[in-house]
Amino acid sequence: MRTKQPQKQKRPSPDTMCYIGIDFSINSPGVSISFADVVITHVFNFESLIVLKPVERWDTLTDQIVSYILRHGGIFKSTIFIEDYAMGGKGRTNDIAECCGLLKFKLYKVGLSLDQLKFVSIAHLKQFVAGIGNAKKELMLKEVFKKWGYDTNDNNAADAYAIMKVCRAFHNVEKVTADQKKIMAKIITYNTPKKKKKK
Repeated sequence: MRTKQPQKQKRPSPDTMCYIGIDFSINSPGVSISFADVVITHVFNFESLIVLKPVERWDTLTDQIVSYILRHGGIFKSTIFIEDYAMGGKGRTNDIAECCGLLKFKLYKVGLSLDQLKFVSIAHLKQFVAGIGNAKKELMLKEVFKKWGYDTNDNNAADAYAIMKVCRAFHNVEKVTADQKKIMAKIITYNTPKKKKKK
């Protein structure tokens, strides 16, 4: 009896534009990659790295994320959106900031232009998905499924998928509503460097 061989996962060619969303955390970050008609979403589980010293842990997990992006998407014709830090949050904000800074540095070192790296605030992401800036996780999961048919019980996967959609909307390749268009204008402003005031 002949066994059915698994299909190889599609990979973009070097000249294919990739739209990448990262929901960053130090335990279970999510990455969603879109190119052509392909969408790949993955959530890492880094709980086992808790035994390592912080710098070793950050080094290991950022290596894995960068390797995943290079293996499944690439970075040379990509834009990567990362959810920005919740600076007023109660979580391990300093750890997240240090680790995400290392991720940005490693992406830069493998060839990502700084112009290809963008950010979306938590409030803007929630407004883009659910219409309100303080949407709970349950509502985000529901709205991601309602808007795009992506069915998951993992909020990290849902957020990464939604951030990828923001990335696509940023490049005008994603259909958006009038309200989402207004939020995208805010996200574009959020990513526009402020001019220094003349002294």
